[in-house]
Amino acid sequence: SSSSSSFDTLQAKVSSLWSDILGGDAEGGDAFSGAFRVDRLACWDIILADQELAGLVGKGDPASGIRLLEAMKSSVALDVNTDGLIEFAEFARLADQQVIAKAREDLETAAAAAAQSVGAKEAEVYGGAASGPGFTFDFVGVWGDNKRKRAMPGGAIKLGSRAEPLEALRLANALEVLAVRIASEGAREGYFALQDNGAMMFATVGPNRRHERYGRKGEGRGGLGLVVPQAAGTSAAGSSASTSAVVDVAGGVLENAVYHLKLLGAPDAATPAQPALDAEAKPVPAAPEEAEKAAPREPSLG
Repeated sequence: SSSSSSFDTLQAKVSSLWSDILGGDAEGGDAFSGAFRVDRLACWDIILADQELAGLVGKGDPASGIRLLEAMKSSVALDVNTDGLIEFAEFARLADQQVIAKAREDLETAAAAAAQSVGAKEAEVYGGAASGPGFTFDFVGVWGDNKRKRAMPGGAIKLGSRAEPLEALRLANALEVLAVRIASEGAREGYFALQDNGAMMFATVGPNRRHERYGRKGEGRGGLGLVVPQAAGTSAAGSSASTSAVVDVAGGVLENAVYHLKLLGAPDAATPAQPALDAEAKPVPAAPEEAEKAAPREPSLG
């Protein structure tokens, strides 16, 4: 059957990868004896860099495979002897279907916990128990993207579909959660980008300008006219301020219509120089799929 064939292919790949790790240190059957052991973390560096293995573990989806492998690493699934060293019998657990199933279960459990945490934060922000920080934003242009290596790391935040008009309420909710995220990380600014006519949003925390890495691209889609009411906040001078802004442009396919978001009270003229484009960004991870199903009208930043 195809499932047994896939399993055989995965087993063969695991054996081949183990031989590659040992290199010339072992010959023939000796490579698979318990006489050879490799540092656990060194093994994982090689495992997580192998896209072919990730594709086999993820059944054709390397990204899913990487998540499963990372879950195995987090649970120390290979180091049965708990000595920090891996022998082949332990390494072979990469192809063990029970180990893979356990990793999948761990991911689902983590996603459910994240969804509960996100739901609690959204209830706090949107339910009136607490308000998020006030913020403003400015449009800074349409920039290119790359599907294989996104300009703004962290994954897409789904706001709808290409065929479904972007709603102001959905966008306002996502931006208020972003503002909470920025404040919680001790920053005063960040960037968000709308792509696929507003169906997807990407965001980063801090002053990095990673969105510029592929250069400007197109004009985007204008005329959205989405009014986003900002929460009341306190300006640098200590006065109360309440503003609203309009999101008027969304990018198309692989186009990021980028906006610079600043918390109220953040300095203007005193803003430090921007870091280089390849500076380390603080990505805002996408919400897990489960969170989207639980609260489809209030997308989360994870």
